Amino acid sequence: MKFTLVTEVGQPRDLVFEVQRDHLPNLVSYLPNVEAIVRVMQEEDGEVLRVRNEWRGSTSEIPAVLRPLLKPEWTSWSDEAVWDQGQWRCSWQTHLNIFPGAITSKGTTSFEEEGNETVVTVHGEFAIDPAKVTGIPLSLAKRVGPVIEKFVLGVLEPNLRQTFEAIEEYIDDNF
Repeated sequence: MKFTLVTEVGQPRDLVFEVQRDHLPNLVSYLPNVEAIVRVMQEEDGEVLRVRNEWRGSTSEIPAVLRPLLKPEWTSWSDEAVWDQGQWRCSWQTHLNIFPGAITSKGTTSFEEEGNETVVTVHGEFAIDPAKVTGIPLSLAKRVGPVIEKFVLGVLEPNLRQTFEAIEEYIDDNF
């Protein structure tokens, strides 16, 4: 499933871009659904920066009755991103630890200047390949896959918006 999110951040583009690219681990205290973000790789080549971050999600919003059933790695993921400041754009891919190789999560984020604010546009794709889901019969995976995709996209949009609200708040507090 493809998705697009457009949101405005009440801060200048250079700061919004810099904070999301360079200060992401510092945003954890602003993101209630995230317990940790660790930068594990960073390579710079002129205006282009390649990074890899490891994330650990919070289980606080998962119903208590389900928490014992979750393996810790199911709430962890990594992202690889290529930040191009010359284009004010980030290309990203997320690797989820649940059902490795079965889930595609990738896209681009662009940052447009609008006065003293920033319009952020996220174009992404999230898809599950039922044939690569292990531990579940293929016939069930084919039926459940689209339901899970729709659920994840329903959670993803508010979490993305919350991330950009966190960036705005972080800039207010630290710049």
